[in-house]
Amino acid sequence: DLSDIMFVCTSNSMNIPDALLDRMEIIRIPGYTEDEKVNIARRYLLPKQLKANGLKEEELSLSEETL
Repeated sequence: DLSDIMFVCTSNSMNIPDALLDRMEIIRIPGYTEDEKVNIARRYLLPKQLKANGLKEEELSLSEETL
């Protein structure tokens, strides 16, 4: 009996066969804003790459536009 089961599916496109699509509830989630992307890069991606490449923060200078 699968009547109490909830299935969760994810997709990056809506190119899904109609037979499946009509059984789903579509929830659209917007992408990151430009400010959120810069914040993620500054707080997480840049420090990770500095460490991976053996660089110190003071050895690299990036403007906000570059980031």
